Amino acid sequence: MKVIFPTVCAALAGLSTLASAQNVTELGFSYSSILYVEPDVMHEEGNLYGIQARFVNYSDIIAAIEVDYAFGYMDYDGSGTIENIPDSLFEARALFGPRLFQSSYSDLHAYVGIGQRYLSDDSSGMRSSTGAYGYSRQQYYWYIPIGINLRQSLGRGVSVSLRAEYDYFLMGRNFSGIDEVCGGDAGDFRQSSGEGFRVSANIAFPIARGGRSMIVEPYYRTWEIDDSETRLLSTPNCNGISAYYYEPHNTSDEAGVALRFVF
Repeated sequence: MKVIFPTVCAALAGLSTLASAQNVTELGFSYSSILYVEPDVMHEEGNLYGIQARFVNYSDIIAAIEVDYAFGYMDYDGSGTIENIPDSLFEARALFGPRLFQSSYSDLHAYVGIGQRYLSDDSSGMRSSTGAYGYSRQQYYWYIPIGINLRQSLGRGVSVSLRAEYDYFLMGRNFSGIDEVCGGDAGDFRQSSGEGFRVSANIAFPIARGGRSMIVEPYYRTWEIDDSETRLLSTPNCNGISAYYYEPHNTSDEAGVALRFVF
């Protein structure tokens, strides 16, 4: 959480700046299905329920703060199976970029920014169907989102927006509580290679006078991260005095839908 705190502070600082520019505020909920896979090792899948906040200023330069939090339960399949593992996912992003095109009915923006993604997966105290012990895991990604957003007015306050984004992976860290099972050292693995993509489409339509409207947004997000560094850790209860460990190549796919209200 010490790593997340500076990102949140930066986001809050950005909000005060945007507020003076009469930004649009979107608040709402999300539901998604997520699949995490370490090929030939394990996979987890489950559903997440979340809240979303968007603070956006549309002008010649787009500026936005996006904050998501979701919570749910995952089912593990690897060294046996474990059901209902608590998971939480937090993401904070700051975006800005120029308008590339504008007409009476549409506008096109490009954007770049900075993002942080934090995932907590905690099977501490659980045992799989084959007797394997679970442990806690925290995952951090830092990345640069690079994207394009097209918004088209359909008249009578209704609009459709399409977004496509590439996420340039800067670095990641995985904290694995293998010491909970093996004793000795906890795992702290650095990742330096990977990439992400995301696409979304939303429709906004008025629900009340005074500019109030609602957005329905289906979305898809994916990550592919390569093997982490390898570290020699003391694991006296599992592999003798010490053993080499790493966070293996993995993919994460999330498909969901959001419902947000515009103020």
